[in-house]
Amino acid sequence: MTPSIDTTLLALLLALSNLDEPLSQTEQAALNKAGKQLDANPKAWNIIEKGLMKVVGANDSLHQQYQVAIALLEAVDGKIPAGLLPTEAELEQVLTVGNKLEKRPYKPKPVENSQTNEILNMSSEVLKTLNPVETTKKLPLDKLKDFVKKSFNK
Repeated sequence: MTPSIDTTLLALLLALSNLDEPLSQTEQAALNKAGKQLDANPKAWNIIEKGLMKVVGANDSLHQQYQVAIALLEAVDGKIPAGLLPTEAELEQVLTVGNKLEKRPYKPKPVENSQTNEILNMSSEVLKTLNPVETTKKLPLDKLKDFVKKSFNK
């Protein structure tokens, strides 16, 4: 079974946040491109996903982290309680340029549900940053990580 958009994107963000070594310039550029594509046209998910999975598959550490994250997220079957994802304000704090806050307009994406919109928006903004690994490490994802680990161990 193919994971949902939400599961795939959250697994990628969790994998990036757990990565110990930086990505290469090529890998970062590919993630930036995917973030821009996701922002511009989330309905082209099949094409965007292929690009993301190419980056994941080419980096052994990222691939291992992604596999762990996808298994944990599939165990909760997409049932992530509200309040575990970073808020718009928390995301805005992380997406800064120097000490100056870069104001990013909220762009609603026409997708099935609000959680998908939230995850799509967060993922595209994070992937578009100059260093997605460092950006994900700054995101408050601890509550989400704890929830999926506890659910997996039940």
